[in-house]
Amino acid sequence: MHYDGSASILSGTSDMGQGARTVLKQIAAEELGIDPERIAIVMGDTSVVPFDSSTSASRSTVFMGNAVAKACRDVKAKLKQMAVQTFAVSDSDVRVGNGSVVISGRELSYEEFLHAHFGPPRGEVIGIGQ
Repeated sequence: MHYDGSASILSGTSDMGQGARTVLKQIAAEELGIDPERIAIVMGDTSVVPFDSSTSASRSTVFMGNAVAKACRDVKAKLKQMAVQTFAVSDSDVRVGNGSVVISGRELSYEEFLHAHFGPPRGEVIGIGQ
């Protein structure tokens, strides 16, 4: 997740007409609660993306789709921990999802939250899913 609340997916899956780009964006958008248009995908460049053994049948949706969902959940868990640290609240006072971080009833968009947490130096949150 980037400083502006958008996201990127780095995937070893190759899209050869099976719609992997679309479905992975949809999965991430659903998990994070952001518009799919705010999600970029980098695929197939083995110097940048993680290893993926092959693209065949519907395995891209099942295997890489689950990895993307897990990475998004990892991002949300990290956002929650960041909120606990930044605002000195307990984790029960924080909810993350639907495009925002809610801290003790105060709702901040992902972008607003990341600005509050990182300040001018900026930063991003990296989620891992496999």
